[in-house]
Amino acid sequence: KGQALPQVASGDNLEIILEEGRFMPGLVEGLMGAKAGDVKEISVSFPNMASSKSLPQELAGKPAIFEITVHEVKNRVLPELNDEFAASIRDDLTFAELENEVRTAVTQERDDKTVDQRNRMVELQLYERVKVDIPDTLVTEQAREKFAMMMADFREQGTP
Repeated sequence: KGQALPQVASGDNLEIILEEGRFMPGLVEGLMGAKAGDVKEISVSFPNMASSKSLPQELAGKPAIFEITVHEVKNRVLPELNDEFAASIRDDLTFAELENEVRTAVTQERDDKTVDQRNRMVELQLYERVKVDIPDTLVTEQAREKFAMMMADFREQGTP
């Protein structure tokens, strides 16, 4: 064993949800099947810097051993999807209404992303093809207008 790295990974009574991709590769797999009272030593490698910006650079790709004491094992129980569940979200909401609202929100989000993506592509194409000198006064005026709109939004939201 090497030196302890409390600044990177330590803690008491942490809850770890055993879902692939939530933690560094190998950690979740090493905890599968563990029971309360088990002490597990799990060998992993820190991710490379491309996949993690929160780790110190000198740890990228280095091996590590996590010593984990399992205090408790819980099963996640999902609620039954029915009118009672919907009403727990908002009074008088039925499951059919909730389902419709979620479907509408997902569709709207997908449509918004599509429009945003298309607009970015159009902007990029225009930027690459059109060469125009923009006067400093126009840039300054646009910045002032943008700032005024932003301040108005803040006031409207009650932000001091």
